[in-house]
Amino acid sequence: MTTDTAWLEPLIIKQQELAMETLALQYDKMPTEFDPKDPVAHQRAVEDANYHLNYLIVSLSTESPILFQAYLQWAKTLFSHLRLPDNTLEVFFEAFKQVLHDPSQHQFTENTVNRIVNAIDSALSSIRVSTNDVGSFITRNNPLHKELSDYTRYLLDADRHAAARLVQTMLHNGTDPKSIYKHLFYPFQIELGNLWHQNKISVAQEHYSTAATQYIMSLMYDKILTTPKTDRSLLATCVSGELHEMGLRMICDYLECYGWNTYFLGSNMPDHGIFQMAKDKNPHVMAISCTMTYQIPKVIKLISTLRANGFTMPVIVGGYPFNLDTNLWKTTGADGYAASFDDIHALAETVAGRDR
Repeated sequence: MTTDTAWLEPLIIKQQELAMETLALQYDKMPTEFDPKDPVAHQRAVEDANYHLNYLIVSLSTESPILFQAYLQWAKTLFSHLRLPDNTLEVFFEAFKQVLHDPSQHQFTENTVNRIVNAIDSALSSIRVSTNDVGSFITRNNPLHKELSDYTRYLLDADRHAAARLVQTMLHNGTDPKSIYKHLFYPFQIELGNLWHQNKISVAQEHYSTAATQYIMSLMYDKILTTPKTDRSLLATCVSGELHEMGLRMICDYLECYGWNTYFLGSNMPDHGIFQMAKDKNPHVMAISCTMTYQIPKVIKLISTLRANGFTMPVIVGGYPFNLDTNLWKTTGADGYAASFDDIHALAETVAGRDR
């Protein structure tokens, strides 16, 4: 499925200019909350303004309102925990609408302005009646609840050695590595992001804990990588600019436990490198991970270019935006979408060899 995005080109081309003009108006409307003379605060405000417009553009280009609504809910919660005024987002987008309606500056068509404004108003309406605060992902129904609680405590205390000993003890006692990935590593990473979002941990704590988990995962590789292998192979990558690789790394390890041979390319991978590895390894399946919604256009471009260059292997996509809109994968040209470890294993087994 494809969508017509030509009408969005003026917005895409002028995004940076529009962001700066909107920010200037927001400063005028909120003079006590924003100080343009503070270089650090100003840089953060510029980044936020571009994020706001990035998510709006992708939501419009994919005809998926939930992507923009979910982003505004997320941003509203983050701003609240940062003690910014409750109306910060509303003021920004009211200013943005004011900029859009200035014909002397941008000359957008009335139809374009109306479509953009309607999307903004609908999303703002949704966040006025909802909250994005969520509870802990360390739940009692998790079969490894105690271990997950201990693991979280160790890493938030910056004690990766205790966390590593915990996992090694679990393995020694016969815990299935697949269970450790599903019920410990994965919910821990989700909880980590949740704690940062609520301003309960620092970005340094988040990075330390993620790096520690990657290290602890590597201690399991002598067991995972020696699993008897089948002929199935998976090439797994993030698109260029996408830095969140942890989920995809876990997926590869999980499939290795089922005997798959995986080629994990990691984050921020340029297209030409992906094409070369696809040509060299001729995998049964390719998996593309996308965590940041504004990277969806790169996923679409990558899959389109793969097909244009004659690559026919099935492509599975996954990540946060696809979980929000379970039909979004169809817009990318992919062959399927997986939301969980078991989903991607089942789907990969189903589509593997389809083009062979």
